[in-house]
Order: sequence, then C-alpha cells, then structure tokens
Amino acid sequence: EETENALANYHAQQARLIKLNDQARESKRAADIARLRYREGVVDFLSLLDAERTQLQAEDAVAESEKDVYVAVIALYKALGGVPS
Repeated sequence: EETENALANYHAQQARLIKLNDQARESKRAADIARLRYREGVVDFLSLLDAERTQLQAEDAVAESEKDVYVAVIALYKALGGVPS
C-alpha cells in the first residue's frame, strides 16, 4: 500500500507540474504582451507590474512543484526499498 500511495503521489505531482508549466508559459506570454503594450503607451505601468508579478508567481509555483516531484521520487524509492545498487 505504501508503494501504491507513493506512486500515486508521484503521478499527481508530475501532472501538477505539467499544469503549472503551462500556466507559467501563458503568464510569460501575457507579461511580454503587457511589456509591449506599455512601451506603446496602451497600458499603464501598474498593469505591466501586475502581469510581471503574475509571471513571477507562476515561475515560483513551478519551482516549488519541481521540488515536490523530487520529494515524491525519494518517497517512491523508499517505498520500493531504497535506491538500487
């Protein structure tokens, strides 16, 4: 059961990371567009800052999720009896 739980957690963490990577890509795209629109005078500086803040939060979430995947791998190895020699 411990192995099944560890494997399920690993798969869940991988799926979460994929989703967060997609969100980070989209938020980068939105920030790039906001930067361009700011340079053209279409949006104000606060709109640009908000888009950049959202991008940084998304990138932070990806980094946190990557850590969670590594922790899940370690838990899976432990559940399987350790790292093979």
